[in-house]
Amino acid sequence: MKSEFSTYFCISSHISFFRKKLDIGTLTISELCQSLQSKL
Repeated sequence: MKSEFSTYFCISSHISFFRKKLDIGTLTISELCQSLQSKL
């Protein structure tokens, strides 16, 4: 369940970041995603 939650959280963060700033690169978001997963 932890991995499922982190994956869902990661996807939601992707969506919210793309909605707020479309100019953010995919690399930046994937790096943020990895840091979020490592914290959980």
